[in-house]
Amino acid sequence: YKYLHCEKPQEEEKLDNNLANKVIVITGKLSLFKNREELTQVIKAHGGKVSSSVSKSTSYLINNDNNSQTAKNLAAQKLGVPILTEEDFVKNFLTK
Repeated sequence: YKYLHCEKPQEEEKLDNNLANKVIVITGKLSLFKNREELTQVIKAHGGKVSSSVSKSTSYLINNDNNSQTAKNLAAQKLGVPILTEEDFVKNFLTK
């Protein structure tokens, strides 16, 4: 994935805005991104916002373990928030 190792985007520099008005929560271990900070920067560069907790305003929860029984996963399930793996997220939002 070529975008994984791009330079850190400037705050004003937006790539495409395919995540505009989307609120994303990240939980669990990551495998495609170095760390949460890198994934957060990618989300922001695409116009999205990152939140630390799942709420009714959450658009997606990124978690590689869909069967996890963590509070964030359970909250997402209860609220009907889609749970995406990193791979799903990349396919749906970062590749053309």
